[in-house]
Amino acid sequence: KAHNYFVSICQFEKKWALAAMDLSCNVFKTTEFDTLDHLRNELHRLNPKEILTSDKLEAECAITLIPAWHFDISYCTQVLKDHFQVESLDGFGI
Repeated sequence: KAHNYFVSICQFEKKWALAAMDLSCNVFKTTEFDTLDHLRNELHRLNPKEILTSDKLEAECAITLIPAWHFDISYCTQVLKDHFQVESLDGFGI
C-alpha cells in the first residue's frame, strides 16, 4: 500500500525539521536535516500529498501556509506536553 503522507516542515536556527504522518497506516515520524538539500531529498522520497509550513518559508512545491507563530519551538513544545500530559518530551526522543 502506498503512503499518503501529510508533512510539516519548519526551519529553526540552521536546521530543518520534518514531521510526517500517514493516518491510514498509523505512521508518524520526525527528523531533522542540516541542509535544505537533505530536506528536499527526504520530501522527494516521501512524496507527500500535502505540506504544511510557515508562511515565511518559500518552497518549490504545493504547500499550505499558516502563520509562522504555529512553528515557534516554545509554543510547539508546550502544545505537545499539554497534549500528552507530560512535564518533558525527553521520553519521546524529541
